[in-house]
Amino acid sequence: MPESPEIEIPDPPPPVRRVERFALAPADAASARDDTCALLDGGIALPLRVPGATLLAQFEAPDGFLLVTEGDDPFEVTTFFTLLDPDARSVVCSRMLGGWYNSAILHRLHWHDARRFTARFEQVPRRFEFAILGAPLPRAARLLWVSRPVREAVG
Repeated sequence: MPESPEIEIPDPPPPVRRVERFALAPADAASARDDTCALLDGGIALPLRVPGATLLAQFEAPDGFLLVTEGDDPFEVTTFFTLLDPDARSVVCSRMLGGWYNSAILHRLHWHDARRFTARFEQVPRRFEFAILGAPLPRAARLLWVSRPVREAVG
């Protein structure tokens, strides 16, 4: 698998904050089968699995926790953005970038406010805008929305 470079992550604006609360459990048979890992919260296993094999970054936002993980494919790099609910007891939504012949090695992640951030990837002249869409009704699901890629100006 290609080596991931250092990821640029400026300090997010309040109330978003970078945390070091979660970890991914070591790979097991289920991980190898579906490219997910059990999630640990303070060393205690939670009853849920998240996509990816390496935890790159984690944030706490008003709408929940955002985990940024990387897959474990030896040829292509995939990056996953997974939103957990505010209690960290369920996966609300997950988005994947990258795939066959289209590696997505995260280079920079920049938060604009409590619900919007931009991701840029190595050797991809585009940025991806993400938004955490709040639930319109109580107990309705939140959504992690990603825009079509926006081409960066070259020159």
